[in-house]
Amino acid sequence: MDDVPSVYALNSALWTWLGFFLPLQIERVAWEQRKWGLVVINSSFDLVRLLSFSFILSYWQ
Repeated sequence: MDDVPSVYALNSALWTWLGFFLPLQIERVAWEQRKWGLVVINSSFDLVRLLSFSFILSYWQ
């Protein structure tokens, strides 16, 4: 498989965010009565953070 590292970075960050980070944020709406706007802000921060980490690690040589 000769995909560019950015494909691996995007794929791993997106699935990690969908599987682990987003459910935790949705849980805060259900149990802590947090507003959806706060969940969107926190979730987008987590996604950007995961994307930056995964791009750095995938291009690390």
